[in-house]
Amino acid sequence: MFLATLIAASVMGVTFAHWSDFVTVEGYAEMGSLTFGFTRIAAEWDSEDYEGYPPEKDTGNGVCVLSEEETDVHTLKTVYKLLTFTITNAYPQYWAINKFTLDNAGTIPLCIHSVVLTLPPGFSYVEDPNFPGARFYVYDARPMLIYEIWLYKEPEDYGPGWEIQPPWMFPGPYGDVYGVRQLYSNQIDPCSELLTEICVYFYQDAEECHTYEFSIEIEGIQWNKHP
Repeated sequence: MFLATLIAASVMGVTFAHWSDFVTVEGYAEMGSLTFGFTRIAAEWDSEDYEGYPPEKDTGNGVCVLSEEETDVHTLKTVYKLLTFTITNAYPQYWAINKFTLDNAGTIPLCIHSVVLTLPPGFSYVEDPNFPGARFYVYDARPMLIYEIWLYKEPEDYGPGWEIQPPWMFPGPYGDVYGVRQLYSNQIDPCSELLTEICVYFYQDAEECHTYEFSIEIEGIQWNKHP
């Protein structure tokens, strides 16, 4: 009997040692979104609107148009990836400015990383190495310098009339060329915007009765990936 009891207890112990069970954990991870672009043209003006120019002169015109829309899957906010600037009836020393917004329509903070210009055939541009992302020189096929482009954060309000000042009139210090504050490395938080301006200034070799046009794309990357 004793031996039979030991054998029975041994079998039960082996049985207990082999019991097992499982717990299942299920989870869901949702990635953030990075959607960035232009949202609106806030204002436009040119040198003919500026004090000191003859009031009867009203020939030049500079207009921006937004295209290539993209809607964020989380916020459902729509931005535009491309801005096209068209200037008609320009002449030497004419300049045109457009004010627009850059929006972070996604859910991840971003930094402005690069600027790319697209020009018609026969034109090329050089980015000023001293002011990357802020100043570009555009040449035609001859090649002659036709116009330059300034791209910058809107300056702080320093008094009446600042909103129609060309960038070379901005008082310093704003940290960059003629006090212009560059876009590179600026962080834009989700559902926030950065008010930005673009100015085009024409040189002596601009052609008469010619329409000039270019497009601009601005790349934003995840804030912690920016060098």
